[in-house]
Amino acid sequence: MDSIYTGLQKPSEDVYSTVNQLQDRRERLGAPPVQPSSRSSVIFALGAAVCVLLLAVIGMGITLLLCHAHSNPESSNLPGQENKKDVSKSLQQCTSDLSKYTKRLHKIFCGDPNTGKEAEQCELCPEEWKKGHNGSCYFISTQYDSWDFANESCSKLGAHLAVIADKEELKTIQHVSTGGYFYWIGLSRKWSDGQWRWVDNTQHDQNKIAFHDTPNQDQRCGCMKNDSVYSELCRPLMRWICEREAVRF
Repeated sequence: MDSIYTGLQKPSEDVYSTVNQLQDRRERLGAPPVQPSSRSSVIFALGAAVCVLLLAVIGMGITLLLCHAHSNPESSNLPGQENKKDVSKSLQQCTSDLSKYTKRLHKIFCGDPNTGKEAEQCELCPEEWKKGHNGSCYFISTQYDSWDFANESCSKLGAHLAVIADKEELKTIQHVSTGGYFYWIGLSRKWSDGQWRWVDNTQHDQNKIAFHDTPNQDQRCGCMKNDSVYSELCRPLMRWICEREAVRF
């Protein structure tokens, strides 16, 4: 029986001795000391930021619903003058709440993380969209299809094929898009008068943006590559560029 416990008379010394030996071995092998991971703190910070943003958006949504309800006098059963006073008071409260939530969102989205300063006005684009010319956002497609499919695809995104107003915007789109590809834009000639028009129904001005046209009267669609605009049949498969306005705060 004594022989069983002989090796455990000083267990703490044996344990610490083993740990020290392992540590000395790690140092000899050049293994870096184990550092506590900061991943959990990063995840916590990101989670907190998302929660703050979510609460602000939810608060604004609820406030908008309440404002809409209070703005309708028929939604209240209060008679006459009392009803008007109650509605006016509720609208004032709604306006105050909306202003508060808007300022909170402005601080989240428009503040400079380095200086803490807020821009007087900031413009936001949806995820995967690129900010561009005069408050526009651009979505650069990576799939290929016809002009009609591209036009419909942009409409489903609440946007339209890019309408290029001038050479400056053409340069901007060239900068945010991947070079070396042809992209459908919102220009086409599908009318009996043979005029080129943009998808917003404005007529194309050759003086602002010249492009390589063809003299025949077939239905043609506009595409761009780098800093040039071309006329092409509408059936070939190309990438495309959608455009929509940025959200302004």
